[in-house]
Amino acid sequence: MAKLVAIGDSLTQGFQSGAIFRTDLAYPALIARAMGLSVPGEFPIPSFAGSGLPINIEDLLRSMEQSLGKEISTWEWVVRLPALLNQYVDGVEDLYERGAGSRPASYGGCYHNLAVWGFKVIDSMTVSSAYCDQAINRAEGWLKDDFFGLPAAPMYRTAKQVLNPNFHPQKATWTQLHNLKAIGQRDGQLDGRYRRHAGHPGRQAKPKHRCPRPASN
Repeated sequence: MAKLVAIGDSLTQGFQSGAIFRTDLAYPALIARAMGLSVPGEFPIPSFAGSGLPINIEDLLRSMEQSLGKEISTWEWVVRLPALLNQYVDGVEDLYERGAGSRPASYGGCYHNLAVWGFKVIDSMTVSSAYCDQAINRAEGWLKDDFFGLPAAPMYRTAKQVLNPNFHPQKATWTQLHNLKAIGQRDGQLDGRYRRHAGHPGRQAKPKHRCPRPASN
């Protein structure tokens, strides 16, 4: 039986320093450990390559300090800093638009922390990985590699990785609630609150979706 499943936005997902990065430090993961669950073994959570989306300010500042030192001269402010900033941001864009951060995960199940930063309540019922693909394509436009530009549609890139980790066609239309229902069907109902929100009041929800089991190595 699934003991804990989290749905929410940035606070629940573990957003920090301007990016989603250390999901293992988000409060649902801390609660899971307090309940005796292993993370991510018994409480599966997404992980993200690099320093996180949309941009990790702490990592950016540490990178600048490493290149420029603690004291920056006037010449460095005017010439080197803009060039280094562009280099850093371009690296983030490349990572999440064309690199490792854009590729499917090996995990094929349903995460138990389904939160996505920036999500509204309506998004839990309407945003799927297929919707994310459309939003990403609209945001990218005709210019795929922007100058001094962050990854296009970063929230939707994050959502796609959370809602459909291995980009399985079967789960292309799954929202947060579809994933929640699938977890309930596979692992058993969570509690009364799950039944009221996922089905009809006073009735046990009957999910139509099954969460695929991760492929064995």
